[in-house]
Amino acid sequence: MTDNIHLRLYGPDHPLLHKKPVNVWLIVILWLMGTVLVVFSSGRYLQQEVLLELEQDSARMAASLRKALTPYQDVAETLAGLRLIRQSLLTPPEDEAARASLQSFLESTNSRLGSESLYLLDRDGMLVGASVGLEEDAFTQSFSFRPFFQQSILGEPGRYYSVALVTTGRGYFFSAPVFDQQTIIGVAVVKVDLEPLFSTVAAMAPDYLVVGYDGIVFAASRADWLFSSLYPLAESQKQAIRNLRRYRGATFNNIASDDVEAVFYNDNIRLKSYGFSDRFLVKRARLPELGWHLFAIAPSRVLYQRVGIHVLYYSTLFVAGLLLWLYFRKREELRLHIAHLNEELERRVDVLTSELTHSNTELTELVNHYRSTQSQLQETRDQLVQTAKLAVLGEMSAGINHELSQPLLALQTYAENSLRLSERQRYEVVEDNLREILRITATMHGIVSRFKVFARKTPPEPRACDIQEIIDGTLVIMTPLLKKAGVALHIEQSPVLPDGGQPKVYCDPVQIQQVLVNLTTNSAEALEEQQDAWIRMHIEFPPGRVRFTVLDSGPGIAPELRTRIFEPFFTTKARGLGLGLALSRRIIETLGGELKLVETAAGSTCFVLELPGLADGEY
Repeated sequence: MTDNIHLRLYGPDHPLLHKKPVNVWLIVILWLMGTVLVVFSSGRYLQQEVLLELEQDSARMAASLRKALTPYQDVAETLAGLRLIRQSLLTPPEDEAARASLQSFLESTNSRLGSESLYLLDRDGMLVGASVGLEEDAFTQSFSFRPFFQQSILGEPGRYYSVALVTTGRGYFFSAPVFDQQTIIGVAVVKVDLEPLFSTVAAMAPDYLVVGYDGIVFAASRADWLFSSLYPLAESQKQAIRNLRRYRGATFNNIASDDVEAVFYNDNIRLKSYGFSDRFLVKRARLPELGWHLFAIAPSRVLYQRVGIHVLYYSTLFVAGLLLWLYFRKREELRLHIAHLNEELERRVDVLTSELTHSNTELTELVNHYRSTQSQLQETRDQLVQTAKLAVLGEMSAGINHELSQPLLALQTYAENSLRLSERQRYEVVEDNLREILRITATMHGIVSRFKVFARKTPPEPRACDIQEIIDGTLVIMTPLLKKAGVALHIEQSPVLPDGGQPKVYCDPVQIQQVLVNLTTNSAEALEEQQDAWIRMHIEFPPGRVRFTVLDSGPGIAPELRTRIFEPFFTTKARGLGLGLALSRRIIETLGGELKLVETAAGSTCFVLELPGLADGEY
């Protein structure tokens, strides 16, 4: 389907239509061949590497055991040569003081040596003294069956390992005969605790075995190997080992599946562990002076894991090479594709250039037309605003005429009176009349100035202005109309600042006056026929806002008309353009405020005008 798309887009000669697909099976076969080669080539090398590590581990374990036990070889002979030891054997057992002195000496000596315990045996193998506290039963049993006693009673130093009978744990025993005038009268024994040594050795190899010359495993990294036999034993051998009571809980289970020669000479042996047989790589070290064979072993999975790591390395390199090949292959495809696209692009550029030139010309004409339309729209909007202002002034013209005719009549009266008084030379009264004329003229000038500012056609000039300035301008404009209509206007303000002042509003005051005049004019016209009519303007200052509420005593707006009152050219009056509320809402929204009609309980008309207020630091 993709090739069909390319055929439609680029034609039959496009290079994407002639590319060869990637042969996935070939890639898999190459990877498998490489994997087999890696397994065979690295397996033998890695096996030799593991065996070398095991040989080093066995050497380190042997050195560690020798280093720990060698210092105690001569301790037994030195202890046997002490006079206190010899005298203790010649002293009757009933001498409690001598027995206590011997025990104190053995305890202090044992503490200095760091051995587990020291013992003194008589010629019959009976316990005479010990560095550790023992039950009385220990002094009533003979240890003459122990091989180290039998060696020393014949006059030779003895050494022996076993599980202790009177204490706990595995230990190594060094013994020496005690002489009195060339006569052996007892045996001195030093016991070294082997448990800490075996814990140290366990950390030196993946697995290990310490095997005695009798074929019994005396120490191992796995609990099920302990006190098992490394190779099959005859029943007579098993009985002889039992008689020595060297191993408590010995099972004599054979853990090796190979023959004796393979167990002691091959680098690869099969051992049983927890009921399963597995292959182990092994290296050995002999400790003839201690009577042990030391096996450093590693399960075959260690070798498999290392081979697996090499396979992983190979696979990573293979994937990296494959990705690199795919990258260059794709890069070449893209190069051919881009070259073809460049040719196609050059062909299409010529076609599109003329179209683009034509489109740019049309777009330029459209932009110019849009700008002209925007300019006309803005001019029309300004004219509508000005028309709305003049419409309001036209509706208030009768009130303005009344408001100016009375001061003009007064001016005429004062002027005529001043002429007559000047003929009579009553100049002091003429001066008073002239001052009154100036006052009336100033009042008329203020009224005319307010209307002039309201009616002028200039762009808005926003600034920070006081609320009172807006209200005063609105009152000057609205007072004539309200007097003519007989409507009372009540203004209520609530101070909010600590000094009793009020926040300011950023706007052109004439714009806000135009909105308030429009709202007040609409209310006044609706109340012309009503007795005791009133309009209430309430000014509040919620946080950050200024709110004008214009409420009248009229019947309100019909519910079906409420949704249309802000529509341009909609009006219910016999005269008017229907632009007042629409322009008012637009003016307020331009200033970031809101103008809305709200319902009241009495059903009268209520408009709410809200504007953002300025804080003290903003003006």
